[in-house]
Amino acid sequence: MKTKDEMENVPSFDELVFENRNKEYGAYQIRKRYNTALIWSILVSVIFISATVVTPYVIYSEPPIIKDTLIGSTTIAFDPDIKLPVQEIEKPKSVAVNIKPLIYKAPVVVDTLSPEQDKSFLTNDEVNANVKDEKVADIIPTGVVNNEIIDVDNKAIVDIGIITEKPFFGTEGDNEFRRWIAQNVHYPQALLEAGIQGKVYLQFVIEKDGSITNVQVLRSVDPLLDKEAVRVLESSPKWNPGKQQGNTVRVRYTFPIAFVINDLN
Repeated sequence: MKTKDEMENVPSFDELVFENRNKEYGAYQIRKRYNTALIWSILVSVIFISATVVTPYVIYSEPPIIKDTLIGSTTIAFDPDIKLPVQEIEKPKSVAVNIKPLIYKAPVVVDTLSPEQDKSFLTNDEVNANVKDEKVADIIPTGVVNNEIIDVDNKAIVDIGIITEKPFFGTEGDNEFRRWIAQNVHYPQALLEAGIQGKVYLQFVIEKDGSITNVQVLRSVDPLLDKEAVRVLESSPKWNPGKQQGNTVRVRYTFPIAFVINDLN
């Protein structure tokens, strides 16, 4: 039987094969490391395959459900005898404000015309203008009252009786002018609500080119009514001017407009 030392000195299979060959060539070294390389190759393959199988499971698996666990609780005792301080808040003092009520006073109509001139105003051919509002207002231009002629030099007023051709509005004259006023005048809303109404007397001049100028209020009812009456006259289309013996002249008109409120109730 061989001893232990003899067994350790027994040459391996690789040494027997390469005993009389060139060991520095490389084949001997590869042959000698074959078992070690084989073991490492198997381990790496097993790790790679395991990672390929386990990774998708880890990624797409549902997260674990964490259950609430009551670790402990603390009881706080409340003493009902403890009184918290109460802070009193002062109420704001009320300040009395005296507000005077607004009272609308209707203006007093002052007669600025003589009794003879007042009687000369016509009231026929009245035209009603409906204002679309809470109330209906009638604006009634009641006609030409006084027509006078101003001469070329604007120094004297010629009597209406000697004029040869009166100024003419549109195709129908004064009647068409009344309708135009009724369609274009606007009753002030504040005066509708206050019930202010009346007749405004105005005077104006029809120039040689047919335009209306020098509009003046002869008898006032209310500043708002006066302003509206003046506005509508100043916006009038041109007239056919008056003529005296073939010469175009300036003619002065006196014209009343009646503002009347019709209560629908």
